[in-house]
Amino acid sequence: MLAAFSAGSSAQAQDFAAWTGFYAGIHGGYHWGASGGSLTLLPDAPAWGSPDYAQFQRSYDSGPDGALGGAQLGFNWRSGTFIVGFEADISHLNADGRATYAADVTDGGSTLPFIAESRQEMDWFGTLRARIGITPFADQRVLVYFTGGLAYGRVETDHSLEVAGFNAGYGGSSSGWELGGTVGGGLEWAMGGGWTLKAEYLYYDLGDRDVRGRAFNLTPAPAPEFGTNMHYDLNGHIARVGVNYQLGGY
Repeated sequence: MLAAFSAGSSAQAQDFAAWTGFYAGIHGGYHWGASGGSLTLLPDAPAWGSPDYAQFQRSYDSGPDGALGGAQLGFNWRSGTFIVGFEADISHLNADGRATYAADVTDGGSTLPFIAESRQEMDWFGTLRARIGITPFADQRVLVYFTGGLAYGRVETDHSLEVAGFNAGYGGSSSGWELGGTVGGGLEWAMGGGWTLKAEYLYYDLGDRDVRGRAFNLTPAPAPEFGTNMHYDLNGHIARVGVNYQLGGY
Protein backbone atom coordinates (compact mmCIF):
# COMPACT_ATOMS: atom_id res chain seq x y z
CA MET A 1 0.00 0.00 0.00
CA LEU A 2 2.85 2.37 0.79
CA ALA A 3 4.32 1.75 -2.67
CA ALA A 4 0.96 2.43 -4.33
CA PHE A 5 0.61 5.66 -2.34
CA SER A 6 4.11 6.75 -3.37
CA ALA A 7 3.42 6.02 -7.03
CA GLY A 8 0.17 7.98 -6.94
CA SER A 9 1.84 10.94 -5.25
CA SER A 10 4.62 10.90 -7.85
CA ALA A 11 2.12 10.88 -10.75
CA GLN A 12 0.19 13.77 -9.22
CA ALA A 13 3.40 15.74 -8.77
CA GLN A 14 4.23 15.22 -12.44
CA ASP A 15 0.74 16.47 -13.41
CA PHE A 16 1.20 19.59 -11.29
CA ALA A 17 4.65 20.14 -12.78
CA ALA A 18 3.16 20.15 -16.30
CA TRP A 19 1.53 23.50 -15.49
CA THR A 20 4.60 25.27 -14.09
CA GLY A 21 7.64 26.75 -15.81
CA PHE A 22 8.73 27.15 -19.41
CA TYR A 23 7.49 24.98 -22.25
CA ALA A 24 7.95 24.76 -26.03
CA GLY A 25 6.08 22.92 -28.74
CA ILE A 26 4.74 22.69 -32.26
CA HIS A 27 1.25 23.00 -33.77
CA GLY A 28 -0.73 22.54 -36.95
CA GLY A 29 -4.22 23.48 -38.08
CA TYR A 30 -6.38 25.46 -40.45
CA HIS A 31 -7.06 29.14 -41.12
CA TRP A 32 -10.12 30.63 -42.74
CA GLY A 33 -10.78 34.28 -43.49
CA ALA A 34 -13.85 35.91 -41.96
CA SER A 35 -14.34 38.50 -44.71
CA GLY A 36 -12.91 39.83 -47.95
CA GLY A 37 -12.96 43.14 -49.79
CA SER A 38 -15.39 45.72 -51.12
CA LEU A 39 -14.79 47.70 -54.33
CA THR A 40 -15.48 51.40 -54.86
CA LEU A 41 -15.18 53.30 -58.15
CA LEU A 42 -13.30 56.60 -58.02
CA PRO A 43 -14.11 59.46 -57.99
CA ASP A 44 -17.64 57.96 -57.95
CA ALA A 45 -19.76 55.61 -60.04
CA PRO A 46 -21.79 58.32 -61.94
CA ALA A 47 -18.53 59.87 -63.20
CA TRP A 48 -17.81 56.68 -65.15
CA GLY A 49 -20.71 57.43 -67.51
CA SER A 50 -22.50 54.15 -68.06
CA PRO A 51 -24.62 52.95 -65.12
CA ASP A 52 -23.40 49.40 -65.88
CA TYR A 53 -20.12 50.09 -64.06
CA ALA A 54 -21.92 50.56 -60.73
CA GLN A 55 -22.65 46.82 -60.43
CA PHE A 56 -18.95 46.17 -59.72
CA GLN A 57 -19.24 48.12 -56.45
CA ARG A 58 -19.92 45.09 -54.28
CA SER A 59 -18.41 42.79 -51.69
CA TYR A 60 -15.90 40.15 -52.77
CA ASP A 61 -15.55 37.11 -50.52
CA SER A 62 -11.79 36.75 -50.91
CA GLY A 63 -10.87 35.88 -47.31
CA PRO A 64 -7.88 33.48 -47.40
CA ASP A 65 -8.28 29.83 -46.39
CA GLY A 66 -5.57 27.22 -45.91
CA ALA A 67 -3.43 25.03 -43.68
CA LEU A 68 -0.83 26.27 -41.20
CA GLY A 69 1.97 24.94 -39.04
CA GLY A 70 4.38 26.45 -36.57
CA ALA A 71 5.89 26.55 -33.10
CA GLN A 72 5.22 28.13 -29.70
CA LEU A 73 7.07 29.03 -26.51
CA GLY A 74 5.46 29.88 -23.21
CA PHE A 75 5.55 30.04 -19.42
CA ASN A 76 2.98 29.00 -16.80
CA TRP A 77 2.47 29.93 -13.14
CA ARG A 78 0.22 27.76 -10.96
CA SER A 79 -1.68 28.71 -7.82
CA GLY A 80 -3.89 25.85 -6.70
CA THR A 81 -6.21 25.07 -9.60
CA PHE A 82 -5.56 28.39 -11.36
CA ILE A 83 -2.99 28.69 -14.17
CA VAL A 84 -1.73 32.02 -15.49
CA GLY A 85 0.92 32.44 -18.18
CA PHE A 86 1.92 33.80 -21.54
CA GLU A 87 2.61 32.27 -24.93
CA ALA A 88 4.31 33.46 -28.14
CA ASP A 89 3.86 31.58 -31.39
CA ILE A 90 4.47 31.89 -35.11
CA SER A 91 2.90 29.96 -37.98
CA HIS A 92 3.61 29.59 -41.66
CA LEU A 93 0.42 29.52 -43.72
CA ASN A 94 -0.65 28.45 -47.17
CA ALA A 95 -3.82 30.57 -47.13
CA ASP A 96 -5.26 32.10 -50.27
CA GLY A 97 -8.64 33.51 -51.28
CA ARG A 98 -10.05 34.80 -54.58
CA ALA A 99 -13.39 36.20 -55.68
CA THR A 100 -14.53 37.40 -59.11
CA TYR A 101 -17.54 39.08 -60.65
CA ALA A 102 -18.12 39.27 -64.42
CA ALA A 103 -20.69 41.32 -66.34
CA ASP A 104 -21.15 43.15 -69.65
CA VAL A 105 -20.83 46.93 -69.81
CA THR A 106 -22.44 49.03 -72.54
CA ASP A 107 -20.60 52.32 -72.91
CA GLY A 108 -20.42 54.66 -75.92
CA GLY A 109 -22.42 52.33 -78.15
CA SER A 110 -20.19 49.30 -77.52
CA THR A 111 -20.74 46.35 -75.20
CA LEU A 112 -17.69 44.66 -73.68
CA PRO A 113 -17.26 41.92 -71.06
CA PHE A 114 -15.67 43.15 -67.83
CA ILE A 115 -14.36 41.15 -64.90
CA ALA A 116 -13.44 42.27 -61.38
CA GLU A 117 -11.20 40.18 -59.14
CA SER A 118 -10.09 40.42 -55.52
CA ARG A 119 -7.38 38.28 -53.94
CA GLN A 120 -5.92 37.93 -50.43
CA GLU A 121 -3.02 35.79 -49.27
CA MET A 122 -1.51 35.28 -45.81
CA ASP A 123 1.80 33.47 -45.41
CA TRP A 124 2.86 34.30 -41.82
CA PHE A 125 0.85 34.74 -38.64
CA GLY A 126 1.88 35.06 -35.01
CA THR A 127 0.65 36.05 -31.57
CA LEU A 128 1.85 37.16 -28.14
CA ARG A 129 -0.90 36.23 -25.68
CA ALA A 130 -1.80 35.86 -22.03
CA ARG A 131 -3.43 32.58 -20.95
CA ILE A 132 -5.72 32.25 -17.92
CA GLY A 133 -7.24 28.92 -16.98
CA ILE A 134 -8.20 26.34 -14.42
CA THR A 135 -7.63 22.64 -13.88
CA PRO A 136 -11.20 21.66 -12.97
CA PHE A 137 -10.70 17.94 -12.29
CA ALA A 138 -9.17 16.27 -9.24
CA ASP A 139 -6.24 14.70 -11.12
CA GLN A 140 -5.12 18.14 -12.44
CA ARG A 141 -4.45 16.71 -15.92
CA VAL A 142 -6.86 18.91 -17.93
CA LEU A 143 -6.39 22.67 -18.33
CA VAL A 144 -9.28 24.81 -19.65
CA TYR A 145 -8.12 28.28 -20.62
CA PHE A 146 -9.02 31.59 -22.22
CA THR A 147 -6.41 33.56 -24.12
CA GLY A 148 -5.94 36.96 -25.73
CA GLY A 149 -3.34 39.50 -26.77
CA LEU A 150 -1.46 40.79 -29.79
CA ALA A 151 -1.62 39.29 -33.28
CA TYR A 152 0.43 40.04 -36.38
CA GLY A 153 0.52 38.73 -39.92
CA ARG A 154 1.98 39.23 -43.37
CA VAL A 155 -0.78 39.82 -45.89
CA GLU A 156 -0.74 40.26 -49.68
CA THR A 157 -3.73 41.83 -51.41
CA ASP A 158 -4.47 42.73 -55.02
CA HIS A 159 -7.47 43.52 -57.17
CA SER A 160 -8.37 44.45 -60.73
CA LEU A 161 -11.25 45.64 -62.89
CA GLU A 162 -10.53 45.04 -66.55
CA VAL A 163 -11.91 44.27 -69.97
CA ALA A 164 -11.97 40.48 -70.09
CA GLY A 165 -9.24 39.09 -72.33
CA PHE A 166 -7.65 42.48 -73.16
CA ASN A 167 -5.30 43.01 -70.16
CA ALA A 168 -6.47 46.60 -69.81
CA GLY A 169 -8.29 48.33 -66.99
CA TYR A 170 -7.52 49.24 -63.38
CA GLY A 171 -5.54 47.36 -60.76
CA GLY A 172 -3.60 47.67 -57.53
CA SER A 173 -1.70 45.54 -55.03
CA SER A 174 -0.11 45.80 -51.60
CA SER A 175 1.87 43.53 -49.27
CA GLY A 176 3.20 43.94 -45.76
CA TRP A 177 2.86 43.19 -42.05
CA GLU A 178 -0.22 44.16 -40.04
CA LEU A 179 -0.69 44.33 -36.27
CA GLY A 180 -3.91 43.69 -34.36
CA GLY A 181 -5.42 41.55 -31.63
CA THR A 182 -6.71 38.05 -30.96
CA VAL A 183 -8.95 36.22 -28.47
CA GLY A 184 -9.80 32.57 -28.03
CA GLY A 185 -9.61 29.54 -25.82
CA GLY A 186 -8.60 25.93 -25.61
CA LEU A 187 -8.08 22.68 -23.78
CA GLU A 188 -4.75 21.16 -22.80
CA TRP A 189 -4.13 17.67 -21.41
CA ALA A 190 -1.05 16.58 -19.44
CA MET A 191 0.01 13.20 -20.86
CA GLY A 192 2.85 12.67 -18.38
CA GLY A 193 6.61 12.91 -18.63
CA GLY A 194 6.43 16.67 -19.20
CA TRP A 195 4.31 16.36 -22.40
CA THR A 196 0.95 18.03 -23.00
CA LEU A 197 -1.51 17.92 -25.90
CA LYS A 198 -3.70 20.94 -26.73
CA ALA A 199 -6.57 22.01 -28.98
CA GLU A 200 -7.13 25.73 -29.51
CA TYR A 201 -9.37 28.24 -31.32
CA LEU A 202 -8.44 31.88 -32.05
CA TYR A 203 -10.27 34.78 -33.66
CA TYR A 204 -8.03 37.62 -34.83
CA ASP A 205 -8.48 41.10 -36.30
CA LEU A 206 -5.58 42.84 -38.03
CA GLY A 207 -7.59 45.94 -38.92
CA ASP A 208 -8.24 46.94 -42.51
CA ARG A 209 -6.40 48.01 -45.65
CA ASP A 210 -7.31 50.22 -48.63
CA VAL A 211 -5.60 49.58 -51.97
CA ARG A 212 -5.87 52.09 -54.83
CA GLY A 213 -6.24 50.67 -58.31
CA ARG A 214 -4.75 52.69 -61.19
CA ALA A 215 -5.24 52.55 -64.95
CA PHE A 216 -3.09 50.23 -67.07
CA ASN A 217 -2.99 49.70 -70.85
CA LEU A 218 -5.94 52.06 -71.45
CA THR A 219 -5.86 54.30 -74.54
CA PRO A 220 -6.52 57.14 -74.23
CA ALA A 221 -5.39 57.25 -70.60
CA PRO A 222 -8.20 58.32 -68.25
CA ALA A 223 -7.95 61.38 -66.00
CA PRO A 224 -5.83 60.70 -62.89
CA GLU A 225 -8.79 60.96 -60.52
CA PHE A 226 -10.31 57.84 -62.06
CA GLY A 227 -9.50 54.53 -60.46
CA THR A 228 -10.69 51.88 -58.05
CA ASN A 229 -10.35 51.31 -54.33
CA MET A 230 -10.58 47.91 -52.65
CA HIS A 231 -11.21 47.99 -48.91
CA TYR A 232 -10.05 44.81 -47.16
CA ASP A 233 -11.10 43.66 -43.68
CA LEU A 234 -8.21 41.57 -42.35
CA ASN A 235 -9.74 39.18 -39.85
CA GLY A 236 -10.24 35.45 -39.54
CA HIS A 237 -10.36 32.25 -37.54
CA ILE A 238 -7.74 29.66 -36.60
CA ALA A 239 -8.32 26.14 -35.26
CA ARG A 240 -5.24 24.11 -34.36
CA VAL A 241 -3.83 21.30 -32.27
CA GLY A 242 -0.37 21.09 -30.77
CA VAL A 243 2.02 19.33 -28.44
CA ASN A 244 4.17 20.97 -25.74
CA TYR A 245 7.13 19.80 -23.68
CA GLN A 246 8.03 21.33 -20.34
CA LEU A 247 11.55 22.78 -20.39
CA GLY A 248 11.82 23.38 -16.64
CA GLY A 249 9.81 24.23 -13.54
CA TYR A 250 10.35 26.59 -10.64
